[in-house]
Amino acid sequence: MNVKRFFFKVALVLLLVALFVLAIMVTWQYLASGKPEMPPPGGGTPAATSTVPVVAGEKAFVTIDRADASVPQGGAWTVDISSNTWSSCLADLYAPDEKVSVFKDPKDAEAAMTGDGKFTWTWHVPADAAKGSWTVRILCGTYEHLASRDATVEVK
Repeated sequence: MNVKRFFFKVALVLLLVALFVLAIMVTWQYLASGKPEMPPPGGGTPAATSTVPVVAGEKAFVTIDRADASVPQGGAWTVDISSNTWSSCLADLYAPDEKVSVFKDPKDAEAAMTGDGKFTWTWHVPADAAKGSWTVRILCGTYEHLASRDATVEVK
């Protein structure tokens, strides 16, 4: 009986040592790889994110270059945006009753990068969208440096 107990304790100690060594190896690999980047919601695509590093002391900014004032139900509304070259941009959508509109697919919130610091975002307005003044909040930057700008569109 004592022999079985002895071998069980030895096996348990060996298993714990193996788990401890594995934890150290994973931690070492994490620290060696540097600070990981947070992926954008929905996983993102290479075209939607920038690989240019944040410039120290540079604040994030958003400029709306072009946005139509109105769009019909069932139409498409596009906004062109300028921001930092290291930015990623997303859009939040608020209905006329000021409730946030949730996208069926999180990728629908992503703005596509069209050039250095240039982005475009298109909202495919549902045919049953409430008529009235919708607010589109454009968010650009990184999770550490973020700027926002609102655009208003009239759904007719």
